[in-house]
Amino acid sequence: MPLEYTSLAAITEFPVVYADESGCITHVNAAFTTVFEWTESEIIGQPLSVLIPPALRDAHNLGFSRLVTTGQQRILQTPIPVKALNKREQEVSIEICITAQHLNNIWQFGAILKPLSVPDATARVILET
Repeated sequence: MPLEYTSLAAITEFPVVYADESGCITHVNAAFTTVFEWTESEIIGQPLSVLIPPALRDAHNLGFSRLVTTGQQRILQTPIPVKALNKREQEVSIEICITAQHLNNIWQFGAILKPLSVPDATARVILET
């Protein structure tokens, strides 16, 4: 069974993002749009790299490529504190936990992006909702 868009989103109130094996974002939940300030229509189809600070992109690309081509992984199902970028390219401290599924020779990815800190303007939006 493929990763269902509702599976991760249904078990958490935190931002969730899904991507295909080319690294393009295929789905996000409402919490993602609140914390990261992207609308769903703006972010769907964008590369995951728009969420990754430049200093971390090479490491992400290397690990992502290794998993897709060899199946070798090092961080799946492991919460990792890291920085992500919101729409305004401000850093958001998160704890990311990534899951992946290889079905019919196609990789699918989902991740929970638990905010540890958010820019002030975003925090106000979250607290007011």
